[in-house]
Amino acid sequence: MAYRFRATRRSEGRLGRASRCSPWCRRGVVPVKFTLTQDGVATCALPAATIAVTRTSGGTTGAIDESVYVMAADNGSNFRIASCQYVYNLSASALGVGTYRADIKINGTVIGNAIFQLK
Repeated sequence: MAYRFRATRRSEGRLGRASRCSPWCRRGVVPVKFTLTQDGVATCALPAATIAVTRTSGGTTGAIDESVYVMAADNGSNFRIASCQYVYNLSASALGVGTYRADIKINGTVIGNAIFQLK
């Protein structure tokens, strides 16, 4: 099965800057949401997916340990599924200033990513 990633924020594949996004971001939370399409149609048959976060600029670049961005409501790096979409509330309070890439993985393979910036 081939998956296509579609971010559910304003610009596809990118998350808004924390300084210009929803009240969630101002509270130290970056909501990462996406849907999958099959043959161009959104599907609700969603396999398990995980998130991996990398700092791409600002501060020390590289992979961010899951313990830094996981919240109490999260189940490790696993997305939860709600209303036929994947949802992950990423804790941004300990990430620091910089640009980050959130990779979305299914069966260990990156199927898409979203970029966000914290100021």
